[in-house]
Amino acid sequence: DKPFTCGHASNSRAHGSLVLAPPMQTGRNGEFFEKAITGAQDKYGLIVGNGYLLLDWKEDPVGYRDGLWKHSYMLFGIFAGVYLLLSVMVAIAIVPLLTGSG
Repeated sequence: DKPFTCGHASNSRAHGSLVLAPPMQTGRNGEFFEKAITGAQDKYGLIVGNGYLLLDWKEDPVGYRDGLWKHSYMLFGIFAGVYLLLSVMVAIAIVPLLTGSG
């Protein structure tokens, strides 16, 4: 029998996991996960209840989470900078019209 190899579960450096968010467990992925669960039940003799959690094994789950936060902050900063730039450009275009000098 081969060991369980779904995702990074067989990686000896995987020290933790993250729970997959409910939107990732439904839709197109839902059918795939249902087949994977059924296959694991048959192959490994598992018994699955109704309230199971689907996990994504990671070598460094804390680093992965921190990376997501870092990218979120960076994206927020980019959007804020673009918004500020557009606001200044609109203000420069509108001020002469409002003051009557344009």
